[in-house]
Amino acid sequence: MDNNIIGTTNLEFSDFSWVVKIPMVIVIVGLIFYNFMMFLRIRILADTVDSNDNAVVKKLSYAHTITSILLSLVSLVLILLG
Repeated sequence: MDNNIIGTTNLEFSDFSWVVKIPMVIVIVGLIFYNFMMFLRIRILADTVDSNDNAVVKKLSYAHTITSILLSLVSLVLILLG
């Protein structure tokens, strides 16, 4: 005998969270690729143009790329675990 006193039925649906996860993973991988390409573009531009601020620009672009990649990987892990 069931423990269901009021006679309602329990419906179970399939898990379709992958429908959201796959596009988010693609977007985040694209973001990492975009940031890496931007890093290379800034480095090439800083090497091409002679300026006093070349070292600062290279350091800022490196810090931006590392921060962006790390935070994107953290969000990727959270999406896949969620």
